[in-house]
Amino acid sequence: MQKVAEQATEILAKSLNVAPEAITILSVQRVQWRNASLGCPKPGMMYAQVITPGYLVKAEIDGQVREVHMNDRGHGVVCPPARAQKPFQGDDVSQ
Repeated sequence: MQKVAEQATEILAKSLNVAPEAITILSVQRVQWRNASLGCPKPGMMYAQVITPGYLVKAEIDGQVREVHMNDRGHGVVCPPARAQKPFQGDDVSQ
């Protein structure tokens, strides 16, 4: 799970323009997303309707909890709460 946490930290740092040292990983959960949107669909977009294995990573930055939704190949997005969907299923593998 360390590799997933490192990938999520990199995604957060680039997306939010913050130093990796400012990011604290709170949990890493192995999940299955309902489709290729990784549980973070953008309005007006179409996504392949396939169960997509991946991870839900929760991190804290400046007192705010953020979510990174990832597939099992390391691709991920920082998902705003307004768009975040729950995974199809998941297993807690917190560090």
